Amino acid sequence: MRGKAHRRAAQFLLLALLAASLGRAQQPPAAPEDPRPAEFKKLAAQVVELRRAGVDESEELQEKALKLLDELVAEQLNGTGPRDLAVMNQRLAAALARPGAIGESYELVRLGAKANREVFYALVVNFSLSGPSAIRYFPPSPQGYQFAARIDRWEFPDYFDEYVELVPIAASDIFFVTVNGRTDELHTGTFAAWHFADGRFTAVWTTDILERSSYEVRPDGFHLSFCSLNDEQNPRLCRRMMKERYQWDGFSWRRSERQESDAPKPPPPARQ
Repeated sequence: MRGKAHRRAAQFLLLALLAASLGRAQQPPAAPEDPRPAEFKKLAAQVVELRRAGVDESEELQEKALKLLDELVAEQLNGTGPRDLAVMNQRLAAALARPGAIGESYELVRLGAKANREVFYALVVNFSLSGPSAIRYFPPSPQGYQFAARIDRWEFPDYFDEYVELVPIAASDIFFVTVNGRTDELHTGTFAAWHFADGRFTAVWTTDILERSSYEVRPDGFHLSFCSLNDEQNPRLCRRMMKERYQWDGFSWRRSERQESDAPKPPPPARQ
């Protein structure tokens, strides 16, 4: 009896080992890691290093990095399930963020829907605070979302490609404002309004570098405030502020309001 019990136990153990072995054999092999994020990080670091070193930058290098980014973004936009903008941007940040790259961001922005309810997207690219910036445009098509147009200093030689923010403007067309710079204590930056038509972007309005600039989008238009007159004795002090309001009427970007006022005086120094 005792011998039979031992044989049964050995048979059960053998069957269990065979089942475990078969289970491991039937499991699919782990998917290989996508090499593109690592390759993009390497190229992005090279792009930033060239800017920091003041060396002539390479359009080919930047475009090589951005085309990898275009592929990753298109896959996010064309994936199954609903397009959750916050989730897509979290995935991009998790896959592409480089340690120590202050101000680095790759953010999708929804530009709005036309009459047929199609949604359009722009990718706002900041390699870092000390690196270049760019805008990549992804409209819907019969083949899904695909890269279609770009804004950078090679496509538009006058584009000031410091750190960029994108401000969508409510309109029946694809229309937005870019804000570049503004990383110092004087909030110094440039502004440009962009309209997409006939397969490319056109800058319909640009500014010089504006000190102490700020903006706000309201139902009645795009509000811009900036210093229009510095103090002659101390250029870091502002004597006169300008406030302007702009609107897109479907044909032109027009200034509908302009108001100048004395700048607020700085508070007196604290008593010792």
